[in-house]
Amino acid sequence: AAETSGQAEAGNIFKGNRTRVLHLLLSEPKIERHVSELAQAAGVSRSTVHQVFQVLEKQLWMKGYGKGPALVRTLTDPGSLLNAWRELHSFKQYDVHSFYCLARSGDLLRHEAIVALERNGINYALTSSSGAELVAPFVTGVERVSVLVPQGVTVESAIQESTLESAEEGSNVTFLFSKGDAPLLLSRRISGVNVANDVQLYLDLWASPARGKEQAEHLRRERLAF
Repeated sequence: AAETSGQAEAGNIFKGNRTRVLHLLLSEPKIERHVSELAQAAGVSRSTVHQVFQVLEKQLWMKGYGKGPALVRTLTDPGSLLNAWRELHSFKQYDVHSFYCLARSGDLLRHEAIVALERNGINYALTSSSGAELVAPFVTGVERVSVLVPQGVTVESAIQESTLESAEEGSNVTFLFSKGDAPLLLSRRISGVNVANDVQLYLDLWASPARGKEQAEHLRRERLAF
């Protein structure tokens, strides 16, 4: 029972605002962190950071150095942290909307999927294989586009401006609405589009069907040092 409660406690850090802390920690795993500095950078409360740190230390994924105001912590096992996160990450966490777009190439498909979002100033990030191909190409000619968007953002007018058509089957554009904007944290601009950070790309690839896990491991080798 104690082990089960420990697993549940560890699982809680992979939800909600706490994942903002994880994204920042894993983006630069060797950096020593103060609670207040990390809370400010992640846009969360100090207590949220404390909760995450306590679980990470209990799992032996993090270690503290110093005392009092000088206390800093650093990840000791970022690889195990990422492995634990990927096992709990699922597309069920997203509100998934599927579309079909007639496009002659992967580049055109990507353009059609996001041009109206850009024009309407909507926050988004390409993820899964469509994002990964821009940072660690694995297969050529990706014929699917996956787009992260924070839930609550209205995209209907943007969709209407595009050539996307709602599709239950045979879709090639998927909008993944996330409960918060944590999955879009640390997104970057590559080739004129917003792309999710490498950890988020890895998680979404790992949760993807087909060759997702294979591509996830390729991305991890190329882009993550753990």
